[in-house]
Amino acid sequence: MATASISLDNLVSFSSEFADYFNDERLRLQPLRSWDEFFIYLNEKIQKRSLIVIDEYPYLIENNPAISQIF
Repeated sequence: MATASISLDNLVSFSSEFADYFNDERLRLQPLRSWDEFFIYLNEKIQKRSLIVIDEYPYLIENNPAISQIF
């Protein structure tokens, strides 16, 4: 779930969730720092077709209007 905070805070939050899901201690210690890292990480970890749902997407746009282009 996205929050009304800056992109970096959302990336750290997503990193925590992914670290739990993938049991990735390295990610827990070194959270994602960019949206490019976000997509690279998911591409490396997800082995089959999957759906990623980001609730409260408007919060991401509010703090980073370019996020839709990035996605």
